[in-house]
Amino acid sequence: MSADLTYWNQQFQFSAVLPGFQEHLAAMPRLSAGLDRTLGLTRTTYGSDPRQWVETSGLPQDGLLPVFIHGGYWRALEAENHRFVLPGVSSLGQGVTNIEYRLMPDTRLGDLMADAAMALQAIL
Repeated sequence: MSADLTYWNQQFQFSAVLPGFQEHLAAMPRLSAGLDRTLGLTRTTYGSDPRQWVETSGLPQDGLLPVFIHGGYWRALEAENHRFVLPGVSSLGQGVTNIEYRLMPDTRLGDLMADAAMALQAIL
């Protein structure tokens, strides 16, 4: 493996690069608990897979509806446990959208991109 590839592979291992990463990851469900009710999130499915859903709160303001797509390198994590970021995102307007999607390796990257596009269409 080349030195460049080794370097970049290490950069994408947040648990090795970011101090306290595991503690932050472990806190996410607690920080997100109950925000679906607090924000009044409404869930809509956009496909047949249980992970193909979008949840929205509020209405666009001046044509702006912030959208959050959780991290996890397309291979891990869940939108429910990222709800803790939504109050900050919703400060940009009256509403906010949180998107869940299928994960690799069970789903190909092109299909994950299609999930994002379908989710955006579902909120329009």
